[in-house]
This record gives sequence, C-alpha cells and structure tokens, in this order.
Amino acid sequence: MASSTVRPDNEDHDVAARLLLSSAKLSYDPAVDVDWDTPLDKDFHGQCPEWSTLYGTAYWDEMTEAQRKELTRQEVASIASTGIWFEMILQQMVLRDMYAKDPTDPRFQWALTEIADECRHSIMFGRSSAKLGAPPTGRAARSSSWAGSSRASPSARPRTRRSSSPRRSSTSCSGTGCGTPGSSPSSAPSATSTSSRSPGT
Repeated sequence: MASSTVRPDNEDHDVAARLLLSSAKLSYDPAVDVDWDTPLDKDFHGQCPEWSTLYGTAYWDEMTEAQRKELTRQEVASIASTGIWFEMILQQMVLRDMYAKDPTDPRFQWALTEIADECRHSIMFGRSSAKLGAPPTGRAARSSSWAGSSRASPSARPRTRRSSSPRRSSTSCSGTGCGTPGSSPSSAPSATSTSSRSPGT
C-alpha cells in the first residue's frame, strides 16, 4: 500500500511557526537597511559585462566603455522591473488562497509574512531602478507617454468623421417627431462620430 505524502496539520503548524521565527530574524527593511543616499558610482557595470544582451555582438564593439556600463545598469533595472511584476502575481495568489482562512493559524500568519517580504523586495527593486536612472515603466508610464505624444503631434489625435449624407435644410420638415424644430428624422444630418482607436490599431 502506497504511503501518503500529506503531512499532518500539527506538523504544518510547526513548520510555519519555525518559518515565522526565522523571518523575524532574517527579514530586513530596505527603506532603513539600504543606504540610498550614497551617490551612484558609474565607474562600475550594473552586472557582469558577459551577461549583457549585446555582449559579443558588433553593437557591443561599437559602444564606448561608458555606454557599455550604462547599458548593463539599464538591463539590471529592467530585470528588477520584471521581478516586481512576478512578485505582485505571487502576492495576489497567496492573498486569494488565504483571505478566508483562520487568522490564528501559523500558516495564515506565515503567508502574510511572505507577502510582506515580497512587498519589501518590490520596493527595493523599484528604488534600485530609480537609483540606476531607469525610465518609468508600466501601464501608467505608457499611457502618459502616448498622451504626451498625441498632444504634441496633431496627426496622432483622434480624427472626426463627417457623414457622407448631404446636409438638408432644417426648414424642410413639416411632420411630427422631428429631432429639431422644422426637421424630420429622415432629413436631419447624421451625427459626427469620433474614432476612439489609438494610433496604429
């Protein structure tokens, strides 16, 4: 007979309790434990040059050493932004799993501790990206960027379509139910419609 791999609840409670104690000792707050006021030393790469996406290519050979260092810093910031995205997904999954569970259970408390740790990680990654000089990312940044370009470029603004039907005199209607005084539904000009599509869609 095959043995069960499911651990008893009391064992899970003990594991969760040990994890809580460990987190209390090992967790740190990047807001106070990292010296964010120290100026960024741009004499160093953001990561090993060999890990860069352009290393070993003709583009890499054409770049100056300062450009290579800046590239590696921007690549690290991009990786950190991706890490934030994945950590937020994890936090959502844990919250959905735990939101109706017993808050006195050590497993519940450990889950919240894990979420808190992931929040601190994300804050650290975000502040690190800002320190590295990375541009804003995310949907809000893309939306504001598009809005700015549409204000700057008249061609990017939504266009107003004109009806192909000819305009008729507003005094040609003598019947009832007209949309405007003296006009009939059939003779009234069509309303203009504004396209809500974004450029390029």
